[in-house]
Amino acid sequence: MTKEELLKLSIAQRTAQRDLDRLKQLKHITRIGHEKGGYWKILKQN
Repeated sequence: MTKEELLKLSIAQRTAQRDLDRLKQLKHITRIGHEKGGYWKILKQN
């Protein structure tokens, strides 16, 4: 995530990374494409 996105969400970079790691582990999201030009795809919604 960019610094601007983190500021909008009012969360620390480490918190965002931990949350993304957990969502990937649970197979709720996956990364499509490269880091700069890609996006997150939602695989499962609760």
